[in-house]
Amino acid sequence: MKMNDLNKYIMKMKNNCWIWLRAHNASDPIANIDGKNFSVKRILFKKKYPLKSLDGYLKDSCGNRKCINPSHLINREDFFNSLIYKNPKNGCWEWQGMKKSGYGYFSINRKDLAVHRIMYEKHKGKIPKGINVCHFCDNPLCCNPDHLWIGSQSDNIKDMISKKRDYKSFGINHHKCKITEEDVYIIRQKYKEGMKMKSIHRLLNIPYRTIQHICTNNTWKHLL
Repeated sequence: MKMNDLNKYIMKMKNNCWIWLRAHNASDPIANIDGKNFSVKRILFKKKYPLKSLDGYLKDSCGNRKCINPSHLINREDFFNSLIYKNPKNGCWEWQGMKKSGYGYFSINRKDLAVHRIMYEKHKGKIPKGINVCHFCDNPLCCNPDHLWIGSQSDNIKDMISKKRDYKSFGINHHKCKITEEDVYIIRQKYKEGMKMKSIHRLLNIPYRTIQHICTNNTWKHLL
């Protein structure tokens, strides 16, 4: 087969998908040109977008894996960028793809890599061995390079504690704390005097579940 013969074996559908009618290798359409096998998707993509990178795979944007229309194909870089939502409210670039433990991940060469680390190295340079990439914005899904900084594990822990994001903290030092120690003393005193939990809840306008945990000593144990 010659390069100019490719169009003879393409069936163009009404939805603008192009289907290859000859050989396939796994899910990839193959053309034998001058005795060598080539990916038809890569040939057509490079012809339409000569300046775009062909590093990695080509993904179909139409949802049809058999489609070879270059207008329906995106390279790995464009696919990566398509999974980033730039939040206008907080400036975070929030990852919409695969997630693990609250962080964004992207597969490269069959290895899942943290997106915020990918973006730091892409925009700011190599990450030294044993160094963490941390967030100024405290948003683990954010990969905006302007929101990222590098530091040791010790630096990261100090930053968490200073921002009250340390999950080992308790009482007023806990990152979700919305009441004071004085509130806790009042709640326990009222409960000791015989006031019902629902009445304390209405009196102080503090969530009933919070009142319940304090009165039964499930929380704020350090003030017992």
